[in-house]
Amino acid sequence: MAFDPRLGAAFNFDAADLECNRGGGLSPDQEILRRNTVRAYRRRLDRGGLLLGLALAAAAVAAGVGVAKTPGADATGGVIAAVILLGILGLAAVFRRRGRRTTDAIGAGGLTVAEGPFSWDSDMNASWWGRVGDARFTITRDQEELLTTGTPYRVYYLPAGNAAWVLSIERMDGPETGPK
Repeated sequence: MAFDPRLGAAFNFDAADLECNRGGGLSPDQEILRRNTVRAYRRRLDRGGLLLGLALAAAAVAAGVGVAKTPGADATGGVIAAVILLGILGLAAVFRRRGRRTTDAIGAGGLTVAEGPFSWDSDMNASWWGRVGDARFTITRDQEELLTTGTPYRVYYLPAGNAAWVLSIERMDGPETGPK
């Protein structure tokens, strides 16, 4: 099957990328993008963790000082503030861990292939999701309009946590051209 330039433009890959993916690997451009993405995600996670820690420490000090300077206040206000701050910290830790898992999965760089009919859905956050075989990936409305529901496609992707990072996608109209 031939490279579809409309799918390539919509999903940001070219004929050379697709050929490398069919051969079981990433193209040089995709490898550079993968490495740079992992580096940027890790830098963001590290910076976010530092800023979150500083913000929570400042909030804890401010809450403690506020409770201490309030006439007739007891420790109840301080305990409530501490519980709220711990809840925020716990929630931030969950999202940070999820981001770390996603980053590590992309960093592993294991090209995966999924085949099957295309379907789509959306969730309560108004995110659009495409599905081909085992691959579930975010899609834009423009990408969804290029894909035909029920038509078989082959998706080359990197696992990225709960979703797939699509490297290339092709319609399966003829004989197989890529690894299973």
